[in-house]
Amino acid sequence: MPTPDTIVLIHGFWVTPRSWEHWKARYEAKGFTVHTPTYPGFEGEVEALRADPTPIADLTIEAIVDHLEAFLDTLESPPILMGHSAGGAFMQVVMDHGYGSAGVGLNSAPTEGVRVTPWTQLHSVFPVLKNLEFTGSLRYDSYEKVNSKFVFSTNPDANGNFQQIANADLGNTFNEVTYKISARWTPIEKVLIRGSYGTGFKAPTFGDIAGPLVFNGSTANSYTCPFPGTSGCIAGSAQYDLLAGPNGLSGDAGLKPEKSKQWVLGGRWDPIKEVSLGADFWNVKIKDQIHALDAGLALGIGYRLMKGNGMNLNLQYYYGLIDVVVDDSTPDQFNRVLYLTAGIPIGKNPKNKNNAKQQQ
Repeated sequence: MPTPDTIVLIHGFWVTPRSWEHWKARYEAKGFTVHTPTYPGFEGEVEALRADPTPIADLTIEAIVDHLEAFLDTLESPPILMGHSAGGAFMQVVMDHGYGSAGVGLNSAPTEGVRVTPWTQLHSVFPVLKNLEFTGSLRYDSYEKVNSKFVFSTNPDANGNFQQIANADLGNTFNEVTYKISARWTPIEKVLIRGSYGTGFKAPTFGDIAGPLVFNGSTANSYTCPFPGTSGCIAGSAQYDLLAGPNGLSGDAGLKPEKSKQWVLGGRWDPIKEVSLGADFWNVKIKDQIHALDAGLALGIGYRLMKGNGMNLNLQYYYGLIDVVVDDSTPDQFNRVLYLTAGIPIGKNPKNKNNAKQQQ
């Protein structure tokens, strides 16, 4: 094959062949014949495309490749192909189709099958990410139906009373996996950027499903008796006491667990040693929310197994203070739970290493 004496320069997106004007002059001065084909519809100057960008909006990859190959068919011998950015990708495509004697890519866009971020490029950002920490957690919850010995009819008898019926399994069975992902980044020593995203799950309590009917105030206005013919009815209109009770139904008619999604984004700035300023923005969305009153105490203790980057163990206990079943005939029931969590650091943080040396 004779030595190529022709060069074809293929430009990238958002520019025209004018971007090659100095390159064209340089290679022509060295004795090459230089061509700078344009994309279809880009034959005018930049000012014309600014005035009417329709050719840019209607352009497709297939049209560009076909246009370039039609131009290359007019040349007497295979040229050297040089492409910049998207032009580098088009250069590879037309060479794969049998055009050109050699190809040169300048900051070429990747073609299909080429990894966009090679390992060498990813490795180069590690120094920037050395102070970036990620934490993830998963949780699985499983709740069975509530077996109750105090099940009452949902319809009153002739006297307006709700009679006790046979024992039954009330409510629904729930299974759910929730997660949380957190990140902390210290771009400089005095600045911390933090954020998290997670999902939540909360099943109905025993009292929501199998609790007794309780007094819930009185009507503000007067009404006719809701159970005509019973002993509790008052002639005409009157005020009546209201009752609140559980929902022991199953299926779609029963209570569903609360499901939530939440994110937090914030940071902290320590301008001087004695001052720390922080702010967090949070967002919580709850579906099928269950309104239930509960109060308690949360106690916890943590221990670091090793200095510096050692594993952290945390033991937490929630002690519920309110009986969730308001019924004198049943034992008190409280929400009380014990948590054991472990934090396992991944990677090395030079700052923590220095702190470990100081502790020694």
